Amino acid sequence: LTDSHPGGSQPVRILDYWVPSTFSAHSYALAGEVAYRTQSAKPGYLETWNIVADSPDGSQPMARYFSRTLGSGLMAPIQGTSGFRAFVLPFFLEKETRKPVRLQLNLVLPEAGVVQVRKLRFIEGWGTQAGAWFSIQQEGDLGAVIGGVFGLWAALLGIGRGLWPGRAAAFVRTSCQIWIACGSAALGILAWACLAGQPWWVREQFALCGVLLLVTGIGLHHHEEQRRQRETKDGNDDEEAETVPGSDAPPAGD
Repeated sequence: LTDSHPGGSQPVRILDYWVPSTFSAHSYALAGEVAYRTQSAKPGYLETWNIVADSPDGSQPMARYFSRTLGSGLMAPIQGTSGFRAFVLPFFLEKETRKPVRLQLNLVLPEAGVVQVRKLRFIEGWGTQAGAWFSIQQEGDLGAVIGGVFGLWAALLGIGRGLWPGRAAAFVRTSCQIWIACGSAALGILAWACLAGQPWWVREQFALCGVLLLVTGIGLHHHEEQRRQRETKDGNDDEEAETVPGSDAPPAGD
């Protein structure tokens, strides 16, 4: 798009790509580099429409699915100004019988702007690597499970501290110890993954888990220690303020 283009929600076609008949992977991506200059407060994006056949020979009806750069990192939206940066539009085939036939790469901007795309390439087997501990799709599933368990655990801690502060103190201390131990173990596995040449999505998973668990565990432990010290100090002050009443002795008589 150029500065004079009105923009809008209608996509501008950049590329039609026919997938080679020798394709046999379960995932793929269209990757490249993009540079842009836009002034809209709303994000624009690159998108691929994936025309997929429901049979390997393409005899079954076609289905259409889209991928859009409306996420973060390599899938960040087009907004503001940027020099050339990498982007990727991945797609995962849920059924082994499905086969991509054609990809349509489009650009959508809410208003006028200048966008350049270069170094486009089709990557067969995106998010997989021989010898990887898990694929990039499994990494997303694993992250969702870990995030859900951690969020539920943290919610139970918050509820317990609010309803039963005395009884929940031991649970909080134990949780901190477990989180710190698991976070340290995750960072240790991260170091092993780096030495073993694991792909970036494997390293990213252990890095995120390790940092999250360590920071949360250490932070909560420090907060609990400060709270315990305040309660101890308040209890000592109350004891010092207490006075023992004396008994009035009767006047001495003759």
